[in-house]
Amino acid sequence: MKTNYIYLLKTREFVNTGEYIYKVGRTSKENFERFNQYPKGSIIYYQQICNNCVNMERIILKLFQEKFKHKTKFGREYFEGCYKDMIDVIYSNIKNENAEVEEEVEVEAERA
Repeated sequence: MKTNYIYLLKTREFVNTGEYIYKVGRTSKENFERFNQYPKGSIIYYQQICNNCVNMERIILKLFQEKFKHKTKFGREYFEGCYKDMIDVIYSNIKNENAEVEEEVEVEAERA
């Protein structure tokens, strides 16, 4: 079983310009293997394990579009805003995902 992650990073381009533009992404690669594929000088701000990174990324991208300035000229996963607020959105949604899974497990255990 692969591990799923959602992450938030600032690519080297935005580190160098000082812009508050961040990329939200997903990966099933171990540890920081995916991060190491970004240009040297990029900064990872947050990485969190989740149950289903494909579904979770879709949810988070939708929420980010509502809360942050979507920078589509760089790609669909780029947003301008406060990274701490972005981390809060990621954390709370993954926390809710985990709570739902735990509830399902408890219900299944009660049926058994």
